[in-house]
Amino acid sequence: MCFSCFPSYKGRGSNARFILPTLLEKLLKGLADKKNVLDKMIIEGYRFNEKTGKVIWAIDKKETGKRNYRLKLLRKSMKTDLVLFNCRETTLFDLLEPRNLSYMTKLHLFDGRRDAPPEHYWYSRIDTRDSIIASIYTEPGTLLKLTLSDTVLTNKMILTNGSDKKPMGSGYLTDNYPSLPNTIFHAAQDEWNLLAPRIENLESHGIYDEKINTLKKRGLSAHATSSKALKELNYSVSRKTAADSLALAARVYVQVEKTQKDVLFGVLFYIALFVPFAFVMERFLFNFASIYKRIVGFSTILVLLITIIYNVHPAFDLAYSPMVVILAFFIIGLSFMVTLIIFFRFEDEMILLQRRATHRKSQDISRWKAFVAAFFLGVSNLRRRRIRTILTCTTLIILTFTI
Repeated sequence: MCFSCFPSYKGRGSNARFILPTLLEKLLKGLADKKNVLDKMIIEGYRFNEKTGKVIWAIDKKETGKRNYRLKLLRKSMKTDLVLFNCRETTLFDLLEPRNLSYMTKLHLFDGRRDAPPEHYWYSRIDTRDSIIASIYTEPGTLLKLTLSDTVLTNKMILTNGSDKKPMGSGYLTDNYPSLPNTIFHAAQDEWNLLAPRIENLESHGIYDEKINTLKKRGLSAHATSSKALKELNYSVSRKTAADSLALAARVYVQVEKTQKDVLFGVLFYIALFVPFAFVMERFLFNFASIYKRIVGFSTILVLLITIIYNVHPAFDLAYSPMVVILAFFIIGLSFMVTLIIFFRFEDEMILLQRRATHRKSQDISRWKAFVAAFFLGVSNLRRRRIRTILTCTTLIILTFTI
């Protein structure tokens, strides 16, 4: 035997109003329309096993669509269609950000089999924006992974069921985890399993950060204390130290991510400098008259420089797809060049139209043309003063790679 339930609520916090419809009619009564209340009505639909009391069906968030379960009551009488799916429930607890005690309501789900969002899912309670409990509903056999935060800028809690051998985690099998007690402890453990190899990877490439190492020692010490207290059934101490460990892990996560981005942006800065450097070196070393030979010489020098930095700079070892970084840079650079060509071509056409309308000839030269003429004049003089050019380039290279 099974029975269905479609509760709904409007408002937030103490102003939230929960309404339970009759089981047969699925009719919600007593709701205010948009003219009287601005809050939308959120509908949650479940089908329970009468013997066990477990949820066996829940609303499919993706298939149903946001407009169908978050209703804006424009009329006194409205109807909606809900799509349900066979599911398993996993309940999480203590969803508070340990540092500022904010509710972590920014939730992202992943299926551990594909590391992508699950095909069918639903989550409850967290939509109220002030709950420390969330129930996740996914298909049977799903390996559940998720991230939680109180802000869209970064992740504050990660649940992956990770280990030392598999830092990214394999996910929590929803059939075996109807609930996840001591959620904060598991989150801290998963986050440190994820961060430890990333920190070691940075240090193996000569990137040391004293702040990260200090926070790591404090966080792992707090996690060890929490694990010991949990074994001794001292839940208050375990919960407190687990929250400390999770807060420190969140800080390390942000710092590690920032360090990796800084290293990547640094190498992109070098590649951006290589473009004018390759052009100048072609003029200095070869000074070809043919445009085709110029392009070949410029491309050869640029590829040689990128190959050198690819083999010596740690950013390419830190990146998951280093070639994609280089390709992305060239795509952006070529797109920028095409945009400039179109822009200047349009500007020249507008100037020609103005001249035809006024029947006058322009006597002045644009600043951009003056700059380009001065630049090429300076480049053409490099071969006349070879020693000064070599010393200047050497100074610039040493300053760039040391500062």
